Formats: sequence, structure tokens, C-alpha cells
Amino acid sequence: MTELILHQEKERTRSRFRGRKFYKPKSHLNYTNERFGARRNSRLELKYKEKMVSVYDVIEKAAKTGKVDKGVNEVTKAVERGIAKLVVVASDIDPKEITQHLPILAKEKGIKFVEADSKEKLGISVGINRPTAAIAVVKEGEAKLDSLN
Repeated sequence: MTELILHQEKERTRSRFRGRKFYKPKSHLNYTNERFGARRNSRLELKYKEKMVSVYDVIEKAAKTGKVDKGVNEVTKAVERGIAKLVVVASDIDPKEITQHLPILAKEKGIKFVEADSKEKLGISVGINRPTAAIAVVKEGEAKLDSLN
């Protein structure tokens, strides 16, 4: 019975949008973003994206001209030994407990800590084709770590 109803609904929708090439329903989230503060949010997002671009640029230069440790285990070792100069952790890690100890360790050792938005972008900026949860810059090379906030 439910298959018949689903089929009828599908046919009704198909006939309704037959002449149009693309049908993209407007989601509730997009509607609220357009109505309430779209300009303010876009300015904040732009500022955040500029900061992220600079983080990825610094990591890319450090990977090409210096030395970078990749992965949570290597980053933890570098921070505990005190040889890391910058620690970058992706914010989209699931579960969060994997990288939860790194900000605390970095603060204890006096190492700069930055959070990036994507583990995929983090892996690409280091030069590997895999997502990575954490990166430690050991030797910065030509990268300027002072430019990060």
C-alpha cells in the first residue's frame, strides 16, 4: 500500500515539474539565512575564511621548506618533547576525544595552538591525500608563524 502511495506521489511531482529543467526546493535554513542577517553572517564568514586561508598557507610553506609532523600520535609526541612550534587541529573530528588533549598540552608547553575547519583541507595543505586530524610544525622553514593570531 505504501509503495503505491509513494509511486503516486512521485508521478504527481514529476508531472508538476515536467517543463522545468531544475527543481531545487528552498530549504528552511536557506530561507532564514536570507531573511535574517545574511550580510552580517557573510562578513563574519569571510573573516573566518581569510584566517583559515592563512593557516593553510603557513602549513603548506612549512611542509615544503621545513618539517611537519602529521597525525595525532606524532603531534602528541612532538608537543610532549617540546620540539613543536605550532599545533593545528581540525575541528570536524569525530569523536572529539581524539584531539581533546592537544590544546591542554600545547598551553602547558607554551606552544601556539590553532584550530582549522576541515581535516580534508589540512591533509591537502600538508601534501598528503588523506584527511589528518592534527599537524605540528617542527621546523617552520620559510613559513611565518607570527602572522597567525
